[in-house]
Amino acid sequence: MKELFTIWTNTRGIVLISVCAAVYVAVLLPFKFFTIVPGLTEFRPGAALPIFLSFLFGPAAAWGSAIGNLVGDLLGGMFGPGSFFGFWGNFLMGYIPYRFWRTWTGRVDPRPQKGREWVLYVAIVLLASAACGLVIGWGAHVLKLFPFVVLGNVISINNFLVSIILTTALVFAASARIGKWNMLYDDILEPKQISGFKYSKIGSILLAAAIVGGMVLANWISIANLGADLGQPDGSVDLVQTYQEGVGQYFGKVASIQSVGWGTAPAIALLIAALIIL
Repeated sequence: MKELFTIWTNTRGIVLISVCAAVYVAVLLPFKFFTIVPGLTEFRPGAALPIFLSFLFGPAAAWGSAIGNLVGDLLGGMFGPGSFFGFWGNFLMGYIPYRFWRTWTGRVDPRPQKGREWVLYVAIVLLASAACGLVIGWGAHVLKLFPFVVLGNVISINNFLVSIILTTALVFAASARIGKWNMLYDDILEPKQISGFKYSKIGSILLAAAIVGGMVLANWISIANLGADLGQPDGSVDLVQTYQEGVGQYFGKVASIQSVGWGTAPAIALLIAALIIL
């Protein structure tokens, strides 16, 4: 994680953070009106940017995506308590891809060259998308803004579908040119300013386990509570009924709403620990 701090001591790095944030805001704002969950998320073609920028600009993309999403919330009328989790969810989308890719390929160039690398590439996009959905969905559920089973999955799926198409196109269209301009994070930061990769494979495995485990736990607990508290005899979930009754009424019915927060907390703690090792 060293480069997350050393990037702020580098003039070119600070400029890149600002550029990443500005570009992200510029792409997010036009789609703020295409709301999926009112006040929390919308259709986001811009979700492809954090992962794309991460492959190229590394730590600058992590901070730029986080700051850009926060500014987008402020300017788009969506700023609120959930913006804290939005900041860190987008931060993860900008941090995970380049560290995973460098850890398992040993290369900065993000273009997959063989079948094994394509599998890794898709897995990275999926994990980064789910990490964002996990953090934001978990936070929104704990804050009683919206059930995780809806928001966490909507964000994860939207991020992945948009990113697997647009990010891939952007990576092949722009990475070679950016590399020739010596603007990749490896060109901006000195080797001593970037964390080593000695334990990164262990960190990446733990991080993947935390993301997958967190998504499974949060969904399982959220669905179980949802079905039980809406009085479904077989524990099934009627999301239409939930939405019609109102989010406030739903959370009012759930006596054990903290179970999602505490039940998923171990996965969140493992995620944080894995990020330090990664």
